[in-house]
Amino acid sequence: MANDFTTDPLTQIHNKLWETLEDNADFTTTVKDKNRIKYSGTDENPSKTERMIADTPQVTIVPQGGPINFHMSSSSMMFTRIFTIVIQSGSLRVNLQVYPLEWLIFKICFAASDTLNLSFVKKFRLVDSTLSRDEIETLGARREWSSTLTIQVDVVIPKTDLAIP
Repeated sequence: MANDFTTDPLTQIHNKLWETLEDNADFTTTVKDKNRIKYSGTDENPSKTERMIADTPQVTIVPQGGPINFHMSSSSMMFTRIFTIVIQSGSLRVNLQVYPLEWLIFKICFAASDTLNLSFVKKFRLVDSTLSRDEIETLGARREWSSTLTIQVDVVIPKTDLAIP
């Protein structure tokens, strides 16, 4: 059975990750719409060059690479795509925004479908998290905690879907 790739699978996955987060009312209440930096959206340059405290918490889904196996089987290929969810808190208090948002995203990912409800996704999972203290570019330099949550998405595509019409 062929998949519907009128929109490429990478864009579908990226959009579905945002949809999964935004389907949660606690997430949308905590992270204002303008503080959700979407590289798959319509804004040509969604990043904020100077953030004010009202611009936090800020959440970004950053697409990364991953391995590709064109010869997984005689009839299908597989690739893995890594995405990172970056939480920028605007504060040096980890318990103010970083920890609560991390915990909320853990719960959202745990509750989400293993396939993101996409027929070609075989496994979606949160696989890692790192914390760091960063210098923020603002009108007055300050430091903040940020968190990076790593998501791995495994995809299997029938080779028939790779044919160029």
